[in-house]
Amino acid sequence: MPVSRETITLPIYAAQAVIFPGMRVPLAEDSTLPPVLFEAMRQDLPVAVALARRPHPEGPELPHTIATIARVVHGTLERTSSPLALIGISRVHLLSYRHGDRYLVGQARFLPDLDEPVSPLLVEEARALGSELWSVVDLGIPHPVLPRHPEAVSYWIAQHLPLGPEERQELLELRTTQARLAKEVALLRGLLDSYRSEPMNS
Repeated sequence: MPVSRETITLPIYAAQAVIFPGMRVPLAEDSTLPPVLFEAMRQDLPVAVALARRPHPEGPELPHTIATIARVVHGTLERTSSPLALIGISRVHLLSYRHGDRYLVGQARFLPDLDEPVSPLLVEEARALGSELWSVVDLGIPHPVLPRHPEAVSYWIAQHLPLGPEERQELLELRTTQARLAKEVALLRGLLDSYRSEPMNS
C-alpha cells in the first residue's frame, strides 16, 4: 500500500500531559491556547497530542513518538468552567516531525492495540478496582459509570489514575489491552492498599 495511504500529516502539540483515546480533558480559555491548538480549533482539524520530552524553558519541547490524535471541542463539563476541551480519538506513532512556522508538524501512522485476547476476569477486576478508587479518592468530578469494553476500560483507568506524565506515557505505549490492564490492576492494588492502611498508621 502506498505510504500516502498509511500515514497522515498532523500538527503536533507537545504537551505537559498525556491524553488517552476516548477521554476528555478541559482546556484553558481560547485566548490562552497554544497556537497549534488555536489553529486546530479554528480550522476544525485533529492534532497529535504528544508528551513533551523536555519541559520549557530548558530546551525545545520535543515530543514522544507515541501520541494521541485529539480534537478541540466546545462544551462545558460538569464542575468545570472551561468551555473548551480536548477529546482523544486514536493512538498514533509519530514517524517524523519538523518545525513549521509556529509549531511542529509530523507524519503519523495509526497505532491500534494488537489484536490479542483479553481476560474477562482481568477486565472485571480492573473495573471493580477503578470504581473503588473513585470512592476513596476525590477526582473532582461525579462518580461515572465505567466503560465495559476492555480497551475503553484500560484508557479510562489510565487517564484517571493519580500518576505522573511519564507513568501515563508508559501506559499509552503498551501495545496490548491485556498488558495495559494488567499493569493498571497492579497499580490500583498498590494504591488502594496504601489508602486502606492509612487509618491504621495514624
